[in-house]
Amino acid sequence: MISSIGTTTRRRRIRSIATVMVVGAAVAVQLGSAQVASAAAAGTAVNGSAGATAGARAVCITTDVYVTDNSAFGANNGGLIHVNKADGARNSLSENNNPVGTPEFETPWGMTSDANGDLLVAEQAMVGVTPPGVIRVDKTTGVRTLISNNTTPGGGPDFSTPSGIAVEADGSILIADLSAFPQGNGGVIRVDPVTGARTTLSRNGSPAGGPAFNGPMDIAVAENGDIYVANTFGNNIIKVDPVTGARTLVSRNNNPAGGPSFVWPWGMTIAPDGDILISDSSAFGGDGGIIRVDPVTGVRSTLSSNTSPVGGPSFDHPGDLIVDQCGHILVTDSGAEAIYQVDLTTGARTTVSDNTSAGSPAYAWPMGIVATSLSIGPIGPIDPFEPGEPGHPG
Repeated sequence: MISSIGTTTRRRRIRSIATVMVVGAAVAVQLGSAQVASAAAAGTAVNGSAGATAGARAVCITTDVYVTDNSAFGANNGGLIHVNKADGARNSLSENNNPVGTPEFETPWGMTSDANGDLLVAEQAMVGVTPPGVIRVDKTTGVRTLISNNTTPGGGPDFSTPSGIAVEADGSILIADLSAFPQGNGGVIRVDPVTGARTTLSRNGSPAGGPAFNGPMDIAVAENGDIYVANTFGNNIIKVDPVTGARTLVSRNNNPAGGPSFVWPWGMTIAPDGDILISDSSAFGGDGGIIRVDPVTGVRSTLSSNTSPVGGPSFDHPGDLIVDQCGHILVTDSGAEAIYQVDLTTGARTTVSDNTSAGSPAYAWPMGIVATSLSIGPIGPIDPFEPGEPGHPG
C-alpha cells in the first residue's frame, strides 16, 4: 500500500491530505480541510479520536463501495453499481448503455482493483452473447476496456467461466475459472495486465498430484504471495504455489475434524491476521454464512451465521466478501439483494445497502465487491498503524 499523509501548521486541525486506500490497491489524493473534517466527524477513530493530539491515531472511514450485479440492468446486461457507504444510496457506474461502448457486460462476476485504483472484473458470459474475459473499469467514469478474452490476444488457455479474480504483488491478474481446461473442472489462469496474455498456473494434471480442482469459484492472494482457491464443487480450500502451481489441501469437511461444514464455499478473502474467510452460500442449514479457516491447520470456525450471533439482517446466499482497510468485512448477498457489514471479531451483521436504500438500479444478483477507504490523521504525534490492526494500510 502507498501511504501519503500531509501536515498543517494550525493547531487541532484535521490534516488536509488524506490517504485513499482501495482494497487491493492504493492511491493518494488531496482533500480540502472542510471535506476531511466532515469525513472525520462521520468516521471511527482507531485507538484514538479525531482531533486528539498526544498519542492520537488516524480515523478510518470507508466511503465508497462498488458491486458487480449480473442482472441489474436487464436481460444479458449486468454491470457495476456504486454505493455510498454512509447511507447505502446506489447509482449506476457502468453498464452497456452507460457509458456506451465496448466491451459489453453480460454476466460480470468477481471483481478486484489494481494499483491504479481501476476496477478489474471477471466477465463470465454465461449466456454467450459476449465472450468471457477480463474487463477494466474506470471507477470514476465507468469506461470499460478489454484486458483479455479468448481471441485478444490469441494463444494461451481459453476462459470458460472466469469467476474469481485477484491481483498479485507484481500486478499480474489471477483468474479462478470454474470450468476451464479440457476436463471442464476449472483451474487458475494468470493474465498479463498490459498485454492480456494468458498462461496456465494450475489445473488438474498440471502439475500432477495434489487435490483436484472441481469448480473453483474464487481466489485470494496472501501477503506472502501464497494463493488460495475456494474450490466450490469440491467443498474444500486449496493452496496453490505461485511459482510451480502445485496444489495442497488446506481444509475440507472432516479434514481436520470439527467446526462448521462447507456446503458451497463461494467467496473468499484474507483477514489481516492471515486467516482465510469463506462466504459459504448454503452452509448453516442452507442460509449461508462466513467461516474462518486457519491457513496452517485448516481448522474451521464460525465467524457469522444467522444464529451466531443472534440479531441483525439474515444471510440468504452470501456471495463475495472483502475486508476493507478499516477492518470491516463487507459481503454481498444475492438472496437478500443487499450488502452487509460484518464485524471481524464478533460476527455482528448490519445492513450497508439494500433495495430499500435510496437510488437505483435495484439489486438483482449482487456479487463482486470492492471498497475505498480514507485514513485521516489528526494533528499532533500520531502512532503509526501497526501491521494487522484495523485500518492498517497494508
